[in-house]
Amino acid sequence: MKVRRVDAEVIESFYSELHRCNDHCDGRPRTDHRTERPHDCDGRCKPHKCGPLKESSILYIHQILSGAFRRTVRYKWIPINPMGFAEAPAAPKARPPSVSETARILAEAWKDPDWGTLVWLTMMGGNRRGELCAIRWRHVDLDREVIHVQRAIGQYAGETWESDTKSESDRRVVLDPETVAVLEEHRQRCEQRAAAIDVKLSDDAFVFSREPDGSRHLRPDSVTQRFSRLVGRLGIETSIHKLRAYNATELISAGFDLRIVAGRLGHGSGGVTTMRHYVPWVSEADQRAAGPMAVRAPARPLTGALPPMVPFEARHPFEYIAVQLRDDIYQGRLPIGTAIPSVKILAQELSVARSTIHRALHLLKEWGLVRVVPDRPTLVLPTAPLTDQPLTADGSVPAEGPIAEDDRLARQVLELEVRRLGTLVTTLRAKVAADDDDSLHRLLVGAIRRQGGLPAEIEDYELVVRLPGEAKTLATYVALAP
Repeated sequence: MKVRRVDAEVIESFYSELHRCNDHCDGRPRTDHRTERPHDCDGRCKPHKCGPLKESSILYIHQILSGAFRRTVRYKWIPINPMGFAEAPAAPKARPPSVSETARILAEAWKDPDWGTLVWLTMMGGNRRGELCAIRWRHVDLDREVIHVQRAIGQYAGETWESDTKSESDRRVVLDPETVAVLEEHRQRCEQRAAAIDVKLSDDAFVFSREPDGSRHLRPDSVTQRFSRLVGRLGIETSIHKLRAYNATELISAGFDLRIVAGRLGHGSGGVTTMRHYVPWVSEADQRAAGPMAVRAPARPLTGALPPMVPFEARHPFEYIAVQLRDDIYQGRLPIGTAIPSVKILAQELSVARSTIHRALHLLKEWGLVRVVPDRPTLVLPTAPLTDQPLTADGSVPAEGPIAEDDRLARQVLELEVRRLGTLVTTLRAKVAADDDDSLHRLLVGAIRRQGGLPAEIEDYELVVRLPGEAKTLATYVALAP
């Protein structure tokens, strides 16, 4: 058709045809052959069945047409863009697998450590399959715990090529201690295979390769097919691309800024794509997180009486703010055990400098009304301690209060022994603080999965933390059952 005759009705009729059959057949019986080259037909050559084109493909066609018609308007070939009147196909939603499904997927994938590493990195880093295939060892900095994602492997039919990433920009993805440990083990396996054929694993070698020297990358379609067979055996309907959705929803529901999540995933729209495709599933992920958060949370503080109000005459701005917060506490607008709004929020609401808020909170601390610890919420405290310890005769907090300052140990390379019911299972090394419960919990769960265990059995395991080469135990981590 001539471009001036194309209108919204023509475009939507075209979309209806794409929804009817992705081969645009004429409705007559025919045979779909497995290849267009001369061949002897077998069971793979079957009668044609009409199947719709995927919604994502139709949306992609819509975007191409929109760009083309915008240019025709700019060149004054047509006066009006008909794409503005056509109803665009709905954007597909990337429904992520559930937590239990991802656990089953990882347990199956770890039967092949190299394959398990690829699936783990997809889930933890949110990388695209083409980006994973293109990662070389020079892109991986295990000392700084970061991967530089700057290339991708593209594939069309049987042809592959190396190019820039989808957004044509590179990014650096920070790794957690467990992922660093996984990649260190993978590096050791790759070096052992290279040494077996008397070659050295070069920095230019691909991280994921079927060649002992890492000279050839994996094919993206092969990765997709292997993952499809894996989830097919488990009876799970998902794809390797949807592990990116799992990564995004978990990060967003954990409270991370949308722009940070978009940057880790390589979305160049500043969060628009992330919001459109992944945010609708955050509420589901939030419900899943409610149970584990309650189990891992510290015990609730006991309620108690507030100390007698100290007469105070405010003269400076920070004192007026402290008196206002004090009144909110005594009048119940800030109940005992709740967190006071952050310094940033208070400074914006009251139009003062953050240093003024800090001075006001320090004054509240002197009055014994709040607990102030760096990088933690400021909590309203009762006179009663957070244990069953009785009050003193005058109703004040005992000399040694129940709240200790956060004295977290520095992160360092530690040797970790995983034991089950007292028996050594495996050892690993990771850069982590000896009192960082969250990181130790992730390391222990990852080690259990790689050994073929189930996270539900975590109460049978313990993690012994030592300095490399020393017998002294720094800590023993014992996790609660999920």
